Amino acid sequence: MIVLIDIGNTNTHIGLSNGKKIIKRFEIQTARWFNDKSEYRNLFPQKIESAIIASVVPKSIPRVVSIIKSNYNFSPFILKYSNAPIKFNYPHPKTLGADRIANCIAALHIYGAPSIVVDFGTAVTIDIINADGLFEGGVILPGINLMTAYLSEKTALLPEVKLRNFKKPYGKNTEQAILAGLNTGFSGMIDTIIKTVMSEMNFKKPFIIATGSYAEKIAKQMRFFTHRDKNLTLMGLLVAYNNLKNLSEK
Repeated sequence: MIVLIDIGNTNTHIGLSNGKKIIKRFEIQTARWFNDKSEYRNLFPQKIESAIIASVVPKSIPRVVSIIKSNYNFSPFILKYSNAPIKFNYPHPKTLGADRIANCIAALHIYGAPSIVVDFGTAVTIDIINADGLFEGGVILPGINLMTAYLSEKTALLPEVKLRNFKKPYGKNTEQAILAGLNTGFSGMIDTIIKTVMSEMNFKKPFIIATGSYAEKIAKQMRFFTHRDKNLTLMGLLVAYNNLKNLSEK
């Protein structure tokens, strides 16, 4: 069994794979990695052969590597731009988050090029793979939770509202007004970015893939998406793992 570990700012998504597909997935809070190491003895099945990590929390990497070494007696692969099975038309790829790289690996190897990947996480990332299969660039903006938390934190009267479906373009009270902004406004913003990217890149029929925590709730309201794939990041890790394993065996 191979363990795929996607460490985000809020949650860590974990996939268990047989090398071809994801058998099981679950998540833990990223803060948990900094608890007592002994609690991780039973986190994974006892018979795991290897692992790969993508992290946007740099201090978590040595911690998780240490936990895996001490509990499972092997060293995991770490996904980096330099070992990723994708090429970059980008001046400083080492500045890219490993989750964005994993998303693009999966988009290219599973769906094809050109592609646009939208990851609805703590932050929303929109990444572009050009017609030649190269990472071209991207867009970053605040996610739903950040937007609602900021509204509540920085205003005296506005409540923090949890996202739920709201079909009207405006509200009859404060909560509905915020929900209208989250649903109509947020999806409209993403649609506009995608439309502008497609025009700039001269994309005719790109693969447009939604992933991340809010992909199901937001992407289904939007007209551009061709696929919704909750396992995209983990599948990118699996593709990268198999590539690194093959290279290490040569």
